[in-house]
Amino acid sequence: MFNDDRKLLKYRIVIALQVFLLLAVVGAGSLHLYDYTEHDPEFCLNCHVMKEAFTAWKTSIHKNVECHSCHYASVFDRNKMLIKAFLERPDRVSPRPHEKIIVPSAMCIKCHWEGKNKAKQISNSTGHAMHWFKGGIECTSCHAIKLHHFSAEQRLCVNCHARGKVVLAKMKDMFCTECHDFRGSGLLPRTEACVKCHEIRGPPPKAERSLAHQQFDCNTCHQTHDPGRPAKGACKNCHFLTMKRGKHPLHLEELGGDCLACHVPHRWHIDDADAPKLCADCHKPYPLKKFG
Repeated sequence: MFNDDRKLLKYRIVIALQVFLLLAVVGAGSLHLYDYTEHDPEFCLNCHVMKEAFTAWKTSIHKNVECHSCHYASVFDRNKMLIKAFLERPDRVSPRPHEKIIVPSAMCIKCHWEGKNKAKQISNSTGHAMHWFKGGIECTSCHAIKLHHFSAEQRLCVNCHARGKVVLAKMKDMFCTECHDFRGSGLLPRTEACVKCHEIRGPPPKAERSLAHQQFDCNTCHQTHDPGRPAKGACKNCHFLTMKRGKHPLHLEELGGDCLACHVPHRWHIDDADAPKLCADCHKPYPLKKFG
């Protein structure tokens, strides 16, 4: 009787160990399978249509970011894709439906707003605040237009900013953010940005320009996207009353409204020493006090 009990106990122990080992193997396999399907981008290659996407991802700035960190799908959507892959055997990824957002901005800000993975932050970016936070424009409307290429292209800006097309030939190949500080504190170009290229024609000494103009940035008068300024437009925005005073109306009519015919850019002020030579180009000089 005692021997039978010991045999039964030994049998139960062996069975328990076998069940434990089986559960351990199944558990470890399931954990490995879960980790493989959830965190290993190479799992996506099991679907042969993903080769192009995988290759582009592997050489992109997001190459250390797992697929599911950006591409989230519900259990229903995953099973739907799995069934479709087995039954339809597609040879390419379906084109993006019109206005369909594959990666919503909510996924992007997990890293680019909250600071995960040492990603570039947009929390202090004026451009992103205007476009995403206030404008509600999805990140992928500008970024990742090409498969896994995340740098925004200049041509995309004119999709919304049609009036912002550069009309100056010398600037046509420049990127918008070379002037517009997208990630800085302001989108309007400041004088500091202009003189990086226009250092030869940088701000003149204070003695050579009107004090009234020193408070303004270059773009108050100069407008890259409008070739009609400043000669035809910018002056009257501030000096509309002056242009009606004294002999100004007569001169503007004769000169086609071109203030620069008399006023030297960046200096502007005309004094008694300038007047004789300047006036003599068109008529007999007379004192400035008679100009009115």
